[in-house]
Amino acid sequence: MALLSAARDHKEKKTGHAVEQDRPNVLKKRLDWFNGQLDLDPERLVFVDETWTATNMARSHGRCKRGERLRMGFPHGHRKTTTLVAGLRKTGMVAPMTLDGPINGDWFEAYVRHVLIPTLRPGDVVIMDNLSSHKRASVQEMIEATGARLMFLPPYTRPPCFAGEALSPLTVSHFVHRQHTGAALPKSPIHSIRSNR
Repeated sequence: MALLSAARDHKEKKTGHAVEQDRPNVLKKRLDWFNGQLDLDPERLVFVDETWTATNMARSHGRCKRGERLRMGFPHGHRKTTTLVAGLRKTGMVAPMTLDGPINGDWFEAYVRHVLIPTLRPGDVVIMDNLSSHKRASVQEMIEATGARLMFLPPYTRPPCFAGEALSPLTVSHFVHRQHTGAALPKSPIHSIRSNR
C-alpha cells in the first residue's frame, strides 16, 4: 500500500485581519491585553458574541443545467433580521438566544439578565467585544453579582473558536430553523425574544 505525501507547493489557507490591528496604538493595547491574561483558566472563560442573518442575504445568482431556467424563491420587499447572541465556553456554546430584529442595549441587557446570568458560576470570566450595548453599567453589575468577572477584548479583536464552535452562519441557520419550526431549543430560561416590529 502506497502512502501519498502532501504536495510541497500546496496553497496555505488565507486568513485576513483588520488592518487597524497593525496600528501602533492598537497593537500595543492588544499585546498588553494578551500578555496580562496568561493566568486565566480556559475552563472558566465565557466569550459572548452575536451574529445575524437577514432575508436580503439571499443569493441573486445561481447555476442550473444548460437551457433550463433557475427558479428560486426568496423574500422580496419584506426584510427581516434574525440575531443570535450566545456564550462560548471551551466545552461549546452556552446561553443561546435568538432575536427577531437587530440587537440593541435593551435587548442585550435582557439577554444577560434572563439567559446568560443563570449559566454563570463564581470565578467565571465573561469576555466581550467593544460593542456599545455591551458596555452598560447594568450589564457589568449583573455579571459581577454572580461572582464572575467581565472583561472587554481590545479593539479589532474577535473571540476565538474552540473545536470549530463559533457563532457562524451555519450555527445561526440551525437556531433560526429551530425557532421557526418549533423544534426544542437548548435548555435556557428564555431562548427567543420576539420584538414587535
